[in-house]
Amino acid sequence: MENKIINEDVMGRLIVSRLAGTITPEDDLRLDAWIEESEAHRLIYDEYYALDKRLRMPVCSNVEEALQKVHSRSGIGKRRYKPVLFASGIVALVGLIVALIHFYVSSHDEKSVHRIVNVDNTSMHCVLPDGSDVWLRAGSELAYDASFNTTSRTVSLKGEAYFDVESNPECPFYVKADDYKVKVLGTVFNVKNYEDTNVEVTLAKGAVAMQTSSGHNLFCLKPGQKAAFVPAQDAFDITETPIEDILLMKYGIVSMTNASVEDIVETIEQEMGVDIVYSGEASPARRYNFNFQKGASPESVVELLGFICTGLTFEIKK
Repeated sequence: MENKIINEDVMGRLIVSRLAGTITPEDDLRLDAWIEESEAHRLIYDEYYALDKRLRMPVCSNVEEALQKVHSRSGIGKRRYKPVLFASGIVALVGLIVALIHFYVSSHDEKSVHRIVNVDNTSMHCVLPDGSDVWLRAGSELAYDASFNTTSRTVSLKGEAYFDVESNPECPFYVKADDYKVKVLGTVFNVKNYEDTNVEVTLAKGAVAMQTSSGHNLFCLKPGQKAAFVPAQDAFDITETPIEDILLMKYGIVSMTNASVEDIVETIEQEMGVDIVYSGEASPARRYNFNFQKGASPESVVELLGFICTGLTFEIKK
């Protein structure tokens, strides 16, 4: 197992070196041989290449420094699951990407399962093999197996993600969320599937169909609609919702419309990885429109919130 992890680490270095244009002819041949060993290896290499190309960021010329940073943050060598592979988390470090994309491959039912785990405190962007864009919230996980983009495109989500799916009527796109799944042909939407909250789907563009896990159609959403599961009713509640908040996500802007103080504080905590305490009377009936840039400092965002919410004092818990 240890030798396997070391081998995957070496191959990761060679891939980054090739993308940086610094690979030696001997290592180039060695990498080609590794890619040809299995379909799983080819998919891994394709993901590195696609992410580097689509993100349009400069690759890291200092391979050793990049890997040191990734390994120190991820704790590689301490985990017990199968080899950990880092794609754009290595390639785009020098491009100041704020999210770490953490890939690893595990064996399940003789299929390679690819997992994208956002282990950072902010949302991150990744590109799937079919060209679809995904913005994964902090602490969220997306998984798909080797059959992805063959007869269908199926991913499983834990947490929250914004999807901009490449249209392909011949190969439908599915997002699994617990006992339900979203069927897509090509559209822009957001899915929430946290362990302590209920499934929620918001559609910005196109059309999606909510289905049971067995594929039974429940209903279709129109742009500007949100479906939230209500356990007490064992049904989904469909409401109209502003889509601008979702569309701004891919530009690094967190936007909330008609939100309570509690909702705003919770969102800042999730996006920035901080704990916020506040004092004063917060009326549940009082609503706010609030926006902030993900690249801003937590202190400046909290200061802005205090300016807007008169009568309340906010501070970051140390």
